[in-house]
Amino acid sequence: MAWPGGNVPPAQVFGPNSNVAVVYEWDPSTGSWRRYLPGMPGYLNTLTQLRTGAAYWVIARGQAQIAIP
Repeated sequence: MAWPGGNVPPAQVFGPNSNVAVVYEWDPSTGSWRRYLPGMPGYLNTLTQLRTGAAYWVIARGQAQIAIP
């Protein structure tokens, strides 16, 4: 998905949704994936900001709805 909202920490959007397992963003400058794992320790989360217009891969355990701030 391309993020339609403003710049925001992923925890604000995906943290409250228990069905979201992981959110990925490709970083072409390093050739690696950034990730946000809801409920996991901070050192595992390398995705710190959702950016307007950037593309994200969201993996959910089931149906999930998110609120776009």
